Amino acid sequence: MAFRIDRVVGAEGAAALINRYRAELREQDLLPDKVALAIACEAYADGNVYVVARPGQVWIRRTDDENEPRLLRIVSVTSAGAGGHTAFCQEPLGIFHIVPLSQLGEEFVLTEWPVAARI
Repeated sequence: MAFRIDRVVGAEGAAALINRYRAELREQDLLPDKVALAIACEAYADGNVYVVARPGQVWIRRTDDENEPRLLRIVSVTSAGAGGHTAFCQEPLGIFHIVPLSQLGEEFVLTEWPVAARI
């Protein structure tokens, strides 16, 4: 099943996120507008975890595993440190985990985006 950011944040929210990332790509990478828009659309359509992951989001595990957390809420995302890009997450019961973004993207699906961060 393809990732659909609009199903998580709505059509207007998805457009705002894509346009924000497009502007960031134009400014930081000096890309032409059409190229920046194409890359931004593709990143969100693919659910690129390095672009999509934000504090407050809830991610659910793709498969059932009794030994692993089912739901994780991202507390913070970092690219610093020996672990590379990681998410500091919390389970509903309060247990914290440091999860590499690559693992988050492979094993979990974004299910909830915090309302305040949608636009």
